[in-house]
Amino acid sequence: MAPVAVTWVRGIGRRSSGGARAIRTAEFVCGYLLVWTAVGAPVYVVLAGTGRLSADHPAAGRWIGFAVFLIAGLYQLGPLKPDSSSSPRGRSTRHSPTSGGSEIR
Repeated sequence: MAPVAVTWVRGIGRRSSGGARAIRTAEFVCGYLLVWTAVGAPVYVVLAGTGRLSADHPAAGRWIGFAVFLIAGLYQLGPLKPDSSSSPRGRSTRHSPTSGGSEIR
């Protein structure tokens, strides 16, 4: 994510100068950190909880890992993924011999 953030900050720098540049850059950085904190805090809580669970019950760690990979696989191949062109199923059906060849969309 750092390359994207650097690109945005450079864009802000090109469009403004002086105090406006500092304010816009600070707004962007604060918003960026706020969003990542809002996403990361619940994930950290879940990670800490599963860490305690697997420390108390070592076999539970294996099942937690299995569940995470299963959910990730179902998401990757399932209909919940918003952009089907980036999923393996979307690429394979778009470039399959029955779809008329390799068309670019």
